Amino acid sequence: GFINEIEIMAWELMGLKPPDELKIKKDQISEVIIISDSRYVALKRSLLIPGSGQRYSGEKLWGWIWLGSEIAIGALAYSEYTTYKSSLNNYNKYQQQYIQSKNPDTIAFLKIKSQESRNEMISKDKKITNLLFTFAGIWTLNIIQAYFLFPQDPSLSKSNSSLGLVYNNFLKQPELSLSIALD
Repeated sequence: GFINEIEIMAWELMGLKPPDELKIKKDQISEVIIISDSRYVALKRSLLIPGSGQRYSGEKLWGWIWLGSEIAIGALAYSEYTTYKSSLNNYNKYQQQYIQSKNPDTIAFLKIKSQESRNEMISKDKKITNLLFTFAGIWTLNIIQAYFLFPQDPSLSKSNSSLGLVYNNFLKQPELSLSIALD
């Protein structure tokens, strides 16, 4: 509809009468709904929740795979974090006992236990960092895949919202339309 309007306007700007076929086309078009690109809708959904863009595009299995992998990585990272916190508490406890102890055998034992807790903390910290990078990488791949997927069902590409940009042929201008289904 917009191209047709531009062609008619170009004829009128040149001071010429537009061809009748353009006028007939103009009368046939009552309104044109401008639909947002479904790839961007899928991308926005995957930005918020992993896999939701794939489910929007009809790839439900991929959607569940992305969401499940993010949940699994998140659960592993949380598990490593709780172990890290436990090691930190043990390290602080052993350090406190080490400072207060007077017995040389106890001091040597606490030094070893303190060092073991510290090593475990460092190990868990590295694992948490790797898991968080993996989490971010999977999320990024999810977003990229959601962008390149096209909906299998053409009806999915239409916006489900009742708010849209339309061209009103009677007023000869674009307008924002709000529709409410009464069924």
